[in-house]
Amino acid sequence: MSDEEHHFESKADAGASKTYPQQAGTIRKNGYIVIKGRPCKVVEVSTSKTGKHGHAKCHFVGIDIFSGKKLEDIVPSSHNSDVPHVNRTDYQLIDISEDGFVSLLTENGNTKDDLRLPTDETLLTQLKDGFAEGKDLVLTVMSSMGEEQICALKDIGPKSHGDVVVFCHVAQFGAVAMNAWLRGAGATVVVSRRSPSRCRLAVAVAVAVAVLCSLIASVRKKDWVLRREVLF
Repeated sequence: MSDEEHHFESKADAGASKTYPQQAGTIRKNGYIVIKGRPCKVVEVSTSKTGKHGHAKCHFVGIDIFSGKKLEDIVPSSHNSDVPHVNRTDYQLIDISEDGFVSLLTENGNTKDDLRLPTDETLLTQLKDGFAEGKDLVLTVMSSMGEEQICALKDIGPKSHGDVVVFCHVAQFGAVAMNAWLRGAGATVVVSRRSPSRCRLAVAVAVAVAVLCSLIASVRKKDWVLRREVLF
């Protein structure tokens, strides 16, 4: 696969170092290293014997964590090499746009809309098929040196049969005055991006069921948990 086929997302890291120094001789297989300006995972490392007038040298073979390209470097074992900060963050998938971008839900409730679909064919197929089947998908985004890319996904599983499912348009969720009922009823709120008119009947029915469940819960003295889940 050529370099032009890979799409990496840029992200500002003002004030934060993208790498840190580490002595080459202490870097091991499955660790990370920067080779030719690219963040790589070390897949092979070997150390030559110390010569009469020189230092032992480390031969690193790494795989670019974003492009999958193989890179190599030789560094004196006593010298420092740059090691990239590599982070992984999970986001819930909300939507897939027609132009190949995904919409993700962040921990603070905002949306992240600047990531493209993954270039890995297997992962791409799993993502699209899962989304088309209506599964609740959590995407793992790997970030390093100002780039980020979707690297994995997991299906968080079907909803519990005991939950009350309330459908609500994304623009209505914050304004709908039924949070107290939902909290008492332990409902799962499914926020839809479809037309609000398609949600009204479902909301009305679900509110009635939520109130009933709240009464039943109070009689049984059972604790219910509110869970908010977001779909397209």
